[in-house]
Amino acid sequence: IADGQRDVITKLSLKTRKFIGNTSMDPQLSLYMANQALVQYGDIVLDPFVGTGSLLVAASHFGGYVLGSDIDFLMLHGKTRPTRVQKKFGEKNSVKLIESIHTNLQQYGRANQYLDVICGRCSSSLWKQRFKRDRIITDRSYILSEKCQKGKIRNMSQMNPMSCSFVRVSKFLFCFVYGYLFSFAAQHLKMGGRLVCWIPIVKFNHSPHIFHIEKYE
Repeated sequence: IADGQRDVITKLSLKTRKFIGNTSMDPQLSLYMANQALVQYGDIVLDPFVGTGSLLVAASHFGGYVLGSDIDFLMLHGKTRPTRVQKKFGEKNSVKLIESIHTNLQQYGRANQYLDVICGRCSSSLWKQRFKRDRIITDRSYILSEKCQKGKIRNMSQMNPMSCSFVRVSKFLFCFVYGYLFSFAAQHLKMGGRLVCWIPIVKFNHSPHIFHIEKYE
């Protein structure tokens, strides 16, 4: 009747993936999200907070053509810290071994489904209005454990795309991230498309005493 494809979880394991980060999503969860989005062959799938591209890897497995965006230029190019390849071979010998989302898709034989990744904010007007996506899959719940950030341009005359010295980091309210995301999806999803994302929920009023009272009432 159906094939669970649980072997794919092992195939896409982070232990053997060439490009990962601290917040790379577990393959089981990323495949679950791509499945919830009903990704089919030929769909255009976007992750506006792409990071190291775990969700794009999962979407490509189901036949999607994938693209992403992220504010962190250094993350997109594997330059934020000593990476897996650099630790193993040393920085001088790892220059030719480029770590990127494209490298991950090549690793799984999905390079022809890679469209591109762009450095930019979800809230910015990077995309033309008529360019629609079939699916948007993303995760921003990890901003609870990391600083929620956005970039600002200091001085246009001092802009240096190669070093990205123009990006300044500032704090920015958690709720705005999802506000921008839902607004973005409303504008850029095709009719009948799907948005799949994690939304962390914290019950500040939870108390074991309240549960105890309700249980016996």
